[in-house]
Amino acid sequence: SSFASMLVTNFDVESARVRRRCVAADDDDARGAVEVVESTIRYQNTRVEKKSGENGSSKFSFIPEETEYVIRTETAVPKVGFMLVGWGGNNGSTLTGGILANRLDIRWRTRDGEQKPNYWGSLTQSATCRVGSYNGEEVHVPFKSLMPMANPNDIIIDGWDISNVNLADAMTRAKVLDYDLQRQLRPHMEGLTPRASIFDPKFVASNQADRATNVIIGT
Repeated sequence: SSFASMLVTNFDVESARVRRRCVAADDDDARGAVEVVESTIRYQNTRVEKKSGENGSSKFSFIPEETEYVIRTETAVPKVGFMLVGWGGNNGSTLTGGILANRLDIRWRTRDGEQKPNYWGSLTQSATCRVGSYNGEEVHVPFKSLMPMANPNDIIIDGWDISNVNLADAMTRAKVLDYDLQRQLRPHMEGLTPRASIFDPKFVASNQADRATNVIIGT
């Protein structure tokens, strides 16, 4: 069987339990006041008690309970950064290259034609959430539109590595990204070099020891 569904990107939430308002910022926050989204959630649970009965017997009592929580989220998304351990490895160089490709909208060619950067596979950027139905169709909204979230293109990346190889050379060594994409990313990555790292041979494979060219003295 099949069912119809639609993706909605332009919507408002109309609920007595959800509201936007301005609140006073923390004492050490120079903004004075901030806009927030407040959601009131009612959590239902059952408390179980054991009570003594007649003739030494006992029985259990089930008592329904309801607790109300107020969840407050600022609408202004702060700056976000990553500090990666092993930035110059396969994962770090590929993550950096992927974010830069999306940020700069770099297109590259393979034997299958022109490829475009995207965040497929990302829960926040690609997933959707079902919210209800309309005229028999399932209605979904982008996960990232439910609450204010950071855009991956705005993330600042830095980190440490025991190798002093720049991120462009690390990307080439990793052999993960297509060649044409690597070629276009190189000017944007060759100026990125990991910070010196501590070095403990117990956590490094024996065939990687010769890469330890960027370690903090004394480690």
